[in-house]
Amino acid sequence: MIRSRRFVLSVVLLALPVFAGCPPQSKPEGAKAVPAVVANAVKETALATVTLSEDAERRLGVEVAPVLEKTVQRTRVFGGEIMVPPGKAVMVAAPWSGTLSLGNPDKPLLPGMMLQQGETVFMIQPVLSAEVQRIQLPQMLLDAQQRVEAAQIELEAATLEWNRAKQLLEDKAGSQQAADTAETKVKLAQQTLESAKSNLKLMEDNQGNLTNVPQTPQPIVAPVSGILNQFTSVAGQTVVQGHVLFDIVNTDQFWVRVPIYVGRLREVDLTGDAVVHEYGQSNHNGVVAKPVTAPPSANPHTATVDLYYALQSPESWIRPGHKVAIQLPVSSEENRLTIPWSSVVFDIYGGSWIYQQTEERTYSRQRVEVEYVRETAEGSEAVLRRGPPAGTSVVITSAAEIFGTEFGGAK
Repeated sequence: MIRSRRFVLSVVLLALPVFAGCPPQSKPEGAKAVPAVVANAVKETALATVTLSEDAERRLGVEVAPVLEKTVQRTRVFGGEIMVPPGKAVMVAAPWSGTLSLGNPDKPLLPGMMLQQGETVFMIQPVLSAEVQRIQLPQMLLDAQQRVEAAQIELEAATLEWNRAKQLLEDKAGSQQAADTAETKVKLAQQTLESAKSNLKLMEDNQGNLTNVPQTPQPIVAPVSGILNQFTSVAGQTVVQGHVLFDIVNTDQFWVRVPIYVGRLREVDLTGDAVVHEYGQSNHNGVVAKPVTAPPSANPHTATVDLYYALQSPESWIRPGHKVAIQLPVSSEENRLTIPWSSVVFDIYGGSWIYQQTEERTYSRQRVEVEYVRETAEGSEAVLRRGPPAGTSVVITSAAEIFGTEFGGAK
C-alpha cells in the first residue's frame, strides 16, 4: 500500500514540470466578450406601416392634419370658491324698535329671490313711547351722525395712505402691491361712508313721523338691487333697534378665492387671466376671470396663500360658496408642438403613439411624449415634449382603428 502511494506521488511530481512548461492559451488582441445578444431587434424608426385600401380608408373616415407649432402657455387647474366681494353684501337692520309686517303680502320673502333697489321688504310699526321718543331718538340720531363722521375720517386717512403709496411707487421707492392694498382700503371706506349716510338719511326722513302721535307704519326698503341671501325676521315679530332683518347680495360681480400651496405660488403667473368652470366640464366652456387686488389672506395650517379673481360675466350656475375649478397660467409663453388629443393612442405599457402619413393611404406609427393636455375653442389639444417636426401629417380621426388593424384587434 505504501509503495503504491509513493508511486502515484512520483508520477505527479514528474508531471508538474510538463504542465508548468505549457503556456496558457491567450485571446486574440482586440477581442471583447459580448455581455448580451439581442435577436430580431426592431428599431422604433423601422416599425410596421399600415396600408389601407381605398374602401377601408373611406369606411374608417380617416382624416389627417399637420403638426402645428404654437405659442402656448402652460396652465394648471386648482380648486376655488365663489365669494361676494367686500362691500357687495349689505345687511339691513331695524332703525328703531317696532313690529314687522310684510311690505308686499302678494310677494312672500324667500331666500334667493331678486330684490330691486327701493323695493319695500318690511313695514315696521314703531312701539316707542313718548318718553322713549324724547330721550332715545336724539341719541339715535347722534349715533348715526357720529358713524358718518367716523366713516369720513377713515376715508380721508385711507385716501392719504393711497396718495402716499402712489407717490412712493412713482419715485420707485414703493411697491405696486402696497399701492393696490391702499386703493382697496379707500374703496371699502367709501362703501362704509355711503352706508352710514344712507342710515342717517333714513332716520332724518322718518323723524317727523316718529314724533307724531299716532305713529304710522314705516317702510324698510332694499338699499341696493340684488339677491335676498337670508332674512332673520318674520312678519309679526317685534324687534329692537339695530336688529338685523335681512341681507342682500349684489350679483353684478363675484370673486373666486383660490388657495395656492406656498410651494407652488412662484410658478403661477399672477398677472394672467384665469378660466373658471364647473367640475367635470371642459375648460373652453368656462368664464374668464381677471386677477384683482384684495386684502391679503392665508391659512398657516394648510400652508396656502389666497389669490382672488373677478368673474367678468357671471352665469346662472354661479352662486356664493360654489366650489369651482379654476385654470391658472403657471409659466411664460413658449413655442411648442401641438396635435389634436384624438391623434394620440396608448399601448398596454402606457406608451403614447401617433400615426404619421408617409404616403397615400400608408401610415407609420411614431412615438410621442405628451407633456400636458389643454382645452381650446377647437377642442382638446395635446402639447408635445417630443414628436415629429411641424408640418408632418398625422391621423386625427380613427387612430384607434388603425392601431387595432396593426395589432390584429380590428374586425
